[in-house]
This record gives sequence, structure tokens and C-alpha cells, in this order.
Amino acid sequence: MTGKGIGTYVLFLIEKQVSETNKNTIQLTVFKDNPAKKLYQKFGYRALKDKGDSILMKKEI
Repeated sequence: MTGKGIGTYVLFLIEKQVSETNKNTIQLTVFKDNPAKKLYQKFGYRALKDKGDSILMKKEI
């Protein structure tokens, strides 16, 4: 099930909750071949560290 907007909605909710707790950074790890990586990049997450088969990503809120 792809392209249904669920990932976008979940990211929106997570970012909203993080901003309400006065935090300013979100980090996540995603496998390099995971299609969700494009969604994270679209939302402004940037690669922070290459971890071999995965990537640590970060976004300032």
C-alpha cells in the first residue's frame, strides 16, 4: 500500500507533537533501499550519517 498519504499524515502528526514539546530536532534511521527515504527528504530531512545499509537523517523543526 503506497501513495495513500498515510506516511505524510504520520510525519505531520509526529512533527506537530515534537514542536509542542519544545523540541527542535527529529532524527530517524532509514534503510537506504526504503522508498520512505524520498518522503523524508521531501519533508526536509537531511542525511546526517551513512551507517552502511542505513542512513541517519535529521530535521530541525
